[in-house]
Amino acid sequence: MERFASLLLDVWREACQHIEIGESLERIAPLLARRMPLDWILVRRIDAARGSVETAAAAVCRPERCRGVAQRARAARARDADRLAREGRVLHRRGRVLAERVPG
Repeated sequence: MERFASLLLDVWREACQHIEIGESLERIAPLLARRMPLDWILVRRIDAARGSVETAAAAVCRPERCRGVAQRARAARARDADRLAREGRVLHRRGRVLAERVPG
């Protein structure tokens, strides 16, 4: 944890300086991309009542790898994403594997 202390501080600093999540993510994405192999970052909002998953913010770290990112998922997919979110686990897999596990 200590080796990431300066990164975490930089991320929190940016998050606190921008009230809009899109603005924060645009500033945070390059910080994270320097330390992790990120193509893009999505912040998704799960609306269980409407059965949808919506993108609240997105940032592209490597534009050449980010064609056609879906903005919404069908109700069944939203339920799957909601279930995973409630479990409180982070899934870290290759994009294709994640797309099969959590489509949309």
